[in-house]
Amino acid sequence: MVVTIAKKEFLQLPETKPASEYIEILSPKQNANKVIGKILLSLQHGSQLGWFFDPNVLLHNIRNLTSNN
Repeated sequence: MVVTIAKKEFLQLPETKPASEYIEILSPKQNANKVIGKILLSLQHGSQLGWFFDPNVLLHNIRNLTSNN
């Protein structure tokens, strides 16, 4: 009995550079911890800056700023 094992050739993707900045905007259905985890992962892989935006917090802060004037 002869058993032949085929070699698998893997697709090699070209090396890419990480984005210098990584931006995430939280949507209502997303978990903030998961989104922040993605930012941290991008920083570990070479991004220089990570931005996290929560529209609800931004809207709340803008309303507070405009009501004080």
